[in-house]
Amino acid sequence: MRVLIVDDESRAQTALANILSARSDVEHLDSANHASEALAKLATDSYDVLLLHINMLDLSDTQLVDQLRKRSEE
Repeated sequence: MRVLIVDDESRAQTALANILSARSDVEHLDSANHASEALAKLATDSYDVLLLHINMLDLSDTQLVDQLRKRSEE
């Protein structure tokens, strides 16, 4: 499984990465500090799971989801 962690809090991002890296079913783990960085990664790579922090500084979670929906409709 390919996982993208999107969180602007580095300690939370590190904790999730540590938990996921111990799992045998996680073949690829990536992270983004901001929603805009996540959108850039999602434009060039695919993921099975997106772990998204609810309140980020640059975009809210719902704004990011709206942008992802628009991309999938294009």
